Amino acid sequence: GIGAFCGAKHERVVVAFQEDGVRLFDARTGKQLARQEGALAPAVSADGMTVAVGKGENVLLLDTLTLKVLATIPIGKAVASTKFGADGTQLVVGVLDGDRRPTANDTLVDVAQKKVVGEQPAPPLISRVLPVPGGKTALRHRPAGLSATNVELFELPDGPAIAKCKVPLLASSFLVLKDGAE
Repeated sequence: GIGAFCGAKHERVVVAFQEDGVRLFDARTGKQLARQEGALAPAVSADGMTVAVGKGENVLLLDTLTLKVLATIPIGKAVASTKFGADGTQLVVGVLDGDRRPTANDTLVDVAQKKVVGEQPAPPLISRVLPVPGGKTALRHRPAGLSATNVELFELPDGPAIAKCKVPLLASSFLVLKDGAE
């Protein structure tokens, strides 16, 4: 899962599990303190006292002591990620289109007003390239939503795809066997 320290003295850890929502743990003992079912992508405010999570088409602001919902902010699209802005007054929310792919723009939320206030261009999804033994071809892969990865075999340096597949997992890395066959 994805996790972050939270609380006034970083005495707690909030962790998102892919199929199980967000859980809050005591950092010292590891004891589970609370759970927010169906939530994902936790972001912790600079003061450590608020956790923002996505849940469906909403962002929930949660108290870091109990994971009690402080506010529900409708976004209008499926939430993929949350991140507090540098000054803590805004949330940058990554959203998905109808095909569950990341959109070109992130949604901006004013934390104090608890409402959507605009959009900004989303950072590009990073495509990764892995050379295949032999030096003539390589694999490139990039996310295709929250639960799949597009993989292509292509001719170097940047040729068209020779073969394509969609892996039913959000993969961050691949390995190629020495002979290049798998």
